[in-house]
Amino acid sequence: MSMVPQVRVDEVGFLGADVRGRVITEFIANVKLLRVLPVGSVEYRAVEERVRGLGPGVGASGLLEVMEPRDAEVVALLSG
Repeated sequence: MSMVPQVRVDEVGFLGADVRGRVITEFIANVKLLRVLPVGSVEYRAVEERVRGLGPGVGASGLLEVMEPRDAEVVALLSG
């Protein structure tokens, strides 16, 4: 019987990016927050930067290999 290796993403880097167990949850929560903040406000711009900062971890997690964002703004933020 073979053992399937387990990776604890809360403790390791993945493909050169810092991937923590909560990066996906933080990403989703911040994208949802963008929807309720006034566009262009100081708070909105701060959350935009947070989403951009989480982008490399989201990409490294492999999520974007199996799912595609529906929101054009999210796609733009992840593209740089």
